[in-house]
Amino acid sequence: MSLVWTGCKFPARSNLPSLKETYEKDDKNPFGGNVAFNEVLDYFENVKAVYGDVFTIDEDTARRRELTHSLYIIVSDKLFFNEDEALWLRKYIEHGNDLLISANEIDPRFLKLFHCETNQRIAHIMDRPGNMKETKTSIFFGEKLPVVSYKYFYYPFNDYLREYKEDETRVLGVNDQLLPNFAIIFYGKGRLYLQLAPRAFSNYFLLTNKNLGYLKHIVNYMRSDRSPVYWDEYYKTLFRNYQQNPPNKDFKTMGVIMKNTSLKWAFFVAVFAFMFFIFSGMKRKQRLIPLKPEEENASVDFVETLGRLYFVNKDNKNIATKLVTYFREHLRSKYFFNKVENGGQFATRLAAKSGLPPEQITELLNCIEIVEKSPTVSDEQLLSLNQQLENFYNKK
Repeated sequence: MSLVWTGCKFPARSNLPSLKETYEKDDKNPFGGNVAFNEVLDYFENVKAVYGDVFTIDEDTARRRELTHSLYIIVSDKLFFNEDEALWLRKYIEHGNDLLISANEIDPRFLKLFHCETNQRIAHIMDRPGNMKETKTSIFFGEKLPVVSYKYFYYPFNDYLREYKEDETRVLGVNDQLLPNFAIIFYGKGRLYLQLAPRAFSNYFLLTNKNLGYLKHIVNYMRSDRSPVYWDEYYKTLFRNYQQNPPNKDFKTMGVIMKNTSLKWAFFVAVFAFMFFIFSGMKRKQRLIPLKPEEENASVDFVETLGRLYFVNKDNKNIATKLVTYFREHLRSKYFFNKVENGGQFATRLAAKSGLPPEQITELLNCIEIVEKSPTVSDEQLLSLNQQLENFYNKK
């Protein structure tokens, strides 16, 4: 039974080293930065580890008039700055200092200050687990000189400079696809060294074959009179600490808005527009006074409707009778005539009150007399009667 149990036991799990990419100076794991830091110590005399942000350098050199010959080295997986830090670094380089940045992902706002851009978003999609292979990065001495390559087995070096100003930039290194991943950008009196493969600074890469020569080539490209040399230990841990302990409790929306100039002005404009809308709406609004519609003569409409009805049935006599009846009612209610006569005296009196010529009144009264005495009314007689009545009503 014991033999069977012994045969079924699994081998003890070996303690593998951590593959976390820290690049810290005291980390001797595969992706620590102990080998790179010691190589910098051997090449430069005055090397200092910095455990604070860029303004720590200001405090370190407070007794100096101006810092003009130093070198600042930052190696990190991801690297981000706030606006003040980015502007300080630009001024730091402009005054004659040098900055070496090696990172997979660099703050695009910082890169924009130096008119360059990387493919970092595309590279991170390609650089996925399970894509390990023998890959290389190379030192590029120019088109007429051979490219010196340094290989190792791990995820490929996919990052490269996608855009840059050729008159301000010199390419010093390329990746597998011969795309630039190491370059010098000349700015003011200083230099910005951009290296987009921080794993090339790791213990694992530098101790593989003769890959230490890659770091020596990079160091030899730097100016040897740099002093002091600052080795960053702050920014490489900043993003990792943020991921482990996101500052949700201390997050202040207004603080973020006020730090960003564009957001700050957009906020002020929105507040001003809102206040203007509130105060302008506080005024008493006068309702529009509706237009008084003209009074319509409903009686005329009623008679016209009945007239159309009789006209359809061709009962001209009945239509004419209704028209005359309405005419008599109109004279009674408006001109106070109780009786319509056909004599000339009545025509004169009606002409005086209506303001129409006596001849027109006489013709109308004669037409009414003919229609009333006729047993039938023709279409022509009906139309003539209607036209004369319309002229009377409209005083034409």
